Amino acid sequence: MVQTNSVQTFTETRGKIPTTLIVGKVIVRVLSDKDLRYVGNMEKQLTYKKLIQNMVETLLIDSETVRSNIDPSNLVNQIEEGFANEHRGKAYNPEREQISTGERSEILSMPARLADGSVGMKWVSDFLDNEDAPPVMGTVIYNDKRDGKPLAIIDGTELTRIRTGCAAAIGSKYLTDKKPSSIGIIGLGAQSEEVLRYHGEIFDLDTIYASDIDDSAYEEFVQKFEQEYDIRRCEGTECIKKSDAITTVTPTTSPIINSATPPTHINALGADMPQKQEISKSVLSDPETTLVTDDKRQSKTGGEFSSILESNTVNLSEIQKLGHIIDDEKLADQLKSNLTVFDSTGLGIQDVVSARMVYESVDKDQCQTFEFF
Repeated sequence: MVQTNSVQTFTETRGKIPTTLIVGKVIVRVLSDKDLRYVGNMEKQLTYKKLIQNMVETLLIDSETVRSNIDPSNLVNQIEEGFANEHRGKAYNPEREQISTGERSEILSMPARLADGSVGMKWVSDFLDNEDAPPVMGTVIYNDKRDGKPLAIIDGTELTRIRTGCAAAIGSKYLTDKKPSSIGIIGLGAQSEEVLRYHGEIFDLDTIYASDIDDSAYEEFVQKFEQEYDIRRCEGTECIKKSDAITTVTPTTSPIINSATPPTHINALGADMPQKQEISKSVLSDPETTLVTDDKRQSKTGGEFSSILESNTVNLSEIQKLGHIIDDEKLADQLKSNLTVFDSTGLGIQDVVSARMVYESVDKDQCQTFEFF
């Protein structure tokens, strides 16, 4: 990006190349001949004050800034409230749009409006076979609820990891029959770290049962958390037997959980495409299993429950919504003695809640900005 320190610099190139207008720190607009006729002859003196007044200053917020401006305890409360408000009809979360770009890749658009009017959207890619880039990368645009101005463009990759880990912990909070002192995590990639951090925010944990087919992933996980927790390696089935709550975070297409008994709770985070499946159909369709999701529409098209819904093994009406459970204490208490599975498909509400927190907390004078008309 070309930069200039002058607020009075205008460069003009005639012919086939569009005219470029530079104001302030960055290029703010590329002007065509039609635009030039609108603003007048560039050789005449322009009213700089009017140009600057019309500019929209948008913050550019990177991953480090996202993390440093998230208050985990407050985020848990606000995302809980977001789930409940969506159930009450006070927040709006349209079904996400999925654009397939290949057999194992897609891009999603996830807009939402919160109860207070805060609004934004995440544009996120999910490319399973990426080798030189993360499989999940996202960007969040947070808008001014008064006039729609883009207030911030926020790194959505870090934000997604954080809010997804937070949602899993909320699932455990409302669906376990007791406060867990141990949890199991199957799949120890970057997402598993946020799963543990947010469970640790809500619960007083001591033992973590961790499982991954990759030795290096397990060793890295231990190095990061061994000072805080007793980390024990186990296979998937063993994790289920020993843990008070389980979270699966894998891209598998073959079930890794084939049996479980009440009152086990499982957060299923990995199955975000129809071909992914972490939990067997026999477990999901068992009459003793209570199925819970954040969004029934999304569970049909790409969540852990998509296969049993497509085959009509389970009806959509049989699935509970997490927002309803948060809003209904009696219902939550009734379900805690069951085998429960929370299919976390991911809501735009979670992204906008997180973006709002970051935007309101960040030192705006320290952020890079993008200015345009």
